[in-house]
Order: sequence, then C-alpha cells, then structure tokens
Amino acid sequence: MRKQYVIIPMILLALVSLPVLGLAQSDSGATQIGAILGNDTIVLDDVTFKIAPGALFFAADKKTQISLSDFRESDRVGFSINSDGQIDEMWLSSE
Repeated sequence: MRKQYVIIPMILLALVSLPVLGLAQSDSGATQIGAILGNDTIVLDDVTFKIAPGALFFAADKKTQISLSDFRESDRVGFSINSDGQIDEMWLSSE
C-alpha cells in the first residue's frame, strides 16, 4: 500500500507538468501578427518572439512551404515554438 501512495503524487506531478513541458514544442492555436521586425523577430498578439534559425513557414494547408515575406501584419497564424522559446514553425491560419 505504501508504494501506491508514492506513485500517486508522482503521477499527479507529471500530469500537472504536462502543460508547462508541452508549451516548449506545441501548437499555439491561431493568433494575429502585430508586427514583423526583420527576419528574426515577430510580434504575435503583443508578445515578441525570436524566429529560430531554420524556421519553416507554411501556407494554410500546412504543407506548402512559403517564406516569412509572405506573411503580413494582421494575418491570423498558427505557430509552434522550440525549447528555447523561439518560433520554429508558423503557418497561415484558416480560422
């Protein structure tokens, strides 16, 4: 029985940590581009992000690769960030 009590808190801790750990490489949902500041920085919904070297950009189908220059301020986009908090993929949103 004692092992069961040790395992339950560990499981709970793991479940609580999932959203925090998942943030590093997760799909953010749709957001709006506030500003594109050169080739390495972008503002999405008032939050400034660095763009990772080698980041990939896609059309709304998430298959057709495009370039950062195809994005405009006020476009709705989806994105993922890497473990360094940099955008590593961004795509035009169909939302």
